[in-house]
Amino acid sequence: MKKKLAVGCVTVAVVGVVAFAVVVALGSRHFVEGLSNPQLSVFAVPAFPDKALLLYEVGFNDRPFILFVREHQQQDPQFVYTMFDRYFVEFQWTADGEMAVFSLGFGGSGPYRALAYDFSTDTAYLPPDQSDVLRELATDNPGTSTIDDSQAEREALEAAETAILKLAESHGGLSDEVFSRDAVRATAQRIKHSEVPRYH
Repeated sequence: MKKKLAVGCVTVAVVGVVAFAVVVALGSRHFVEGLSNPQLSVFAVPAFPDKALLLYEVGFNDRPFILFVREHQQQDPQFVYTMFDRYFVEFQWTADGEMAVFSLGFGGSGPYRALAYDFSTDTAYLPPDQSDVLRELATDNPGTSTIDDSQAEREALEAAETAILKLAESHGGLSDEVFSRDAVRATAQRIKHSEVPRYH
């Protein structure tokens, strides 16, 4: 009798553990999606209605915006840039509607208009790579242990902004309409994790 009871208890325990594992496996994805709530905002390019600018917002606490572009409706989105350490503040179209210019914050400074995408030439203008800035700083200051990397970062972003604003002038300057983080989020649709394209 005791042997049958022990076998029965073990069987119930095993079935319980298996059932729990199945529930966790099926439910964890939905739970994670519910917590991270990936979102997508799509903006048609004013000068090229078949083209689109796509902003994905993913993650948990520090939610980066990830910039993609699509050259035509049937094309898969093409990755451009992840706005994480240099975080997304706002974007504007140029007056001719051909180029999007993004303002980025960095460590409490900025914003810097240091990221742009020109849909007339399908060209991305990216901020200077952070590792390149630090490498150049170390090369220019060998043996220095008190390198101000945040100052070097700000200077690199300022130089990028100057170049992008000059390019924007060739497109008639920046339009008056500004799309802030909140304005972008107001247009966002919730999507599944499986719908977020690869961006690494």
